[in-house]
Amino acid sequence: IDFQNHRNARIYVKGNPGKKVAVAVYDRGGRRVAKLDEITLDGSGAGEVEFNGLNGSGKRLFSGMYFVVVSGDVNDRGQIVIKGVGK
Repeated sequence: IDFQNHRNARIYVKGNPGKKVAVAVYDRGGRRVAKLDEITLDGSGAGEVEFNGLNGSGKRLFSGMYFVVVSGDVNDRGQIVIKGVGK
């Protein structure tokens, strides 16, 4: 995602219906750079959260590769899709 051009990322999660999951973003060195809102998956097991590209201190992240980690009650069929949105 190109965070330098102020693009947000929408993160879609699929897992166990009705369960809560936590979403966090890590850099390539394994450091957590953002902890996003906990979300409750809907009846089909889907949920989404938007990531504004800011770290925990409110500074914009550099463009690059980041890892999204979903924790909580997820199943082995869990899926994550990330799409850039906005400018």
